[in-house]
Amino acid sequence: MAVSSLPSEGFRPLILQGFRGSTSTVESWTRCGHSIYFSINGSVASFTPSEREGLRAIPISRLLVESNSPNSPVGVQYPMTPVFLGVTIDMIARIRGVPFEEICRATYINGLAAFQALLSPSRPYARR
Repeated sequence: MAVSSLPSEGFRPLILQGFRGSTSTVESWTRCGHSIYFSINGSVASFTPSEREGLRAIPISRLLVESNSPNSPVGVQYPMTPVFLGVTIDMIARIRGVPFEEICRATYINGLAAFQALLSPSRPYARR
């Protein structure tokens, strides 16, 4: 789906799961005016320098963290599971240069907002 083809308002949030993108990709998505959330998983351990810059460019109000990426180890020898969520959050915080607690707080608040809006019966789904 092209960013330019998204409706500008009235639709449920869009979660970009397993996001790995550059600063320009983040800017393209945030400019579209839609409620876009960027979800980061354990693959953050292997982000390229460009993807790290992209992670820093994500507005804190649009950042989510995910634990369901079994094919994305987080710098440990085991597959990503919820038990390693703190490791992922720690990596995100280090890359962004902010405290661990800030990422925890922001992603908790963002998760509530995104999923409450997704479950709202008054907002239609975007058409494909």
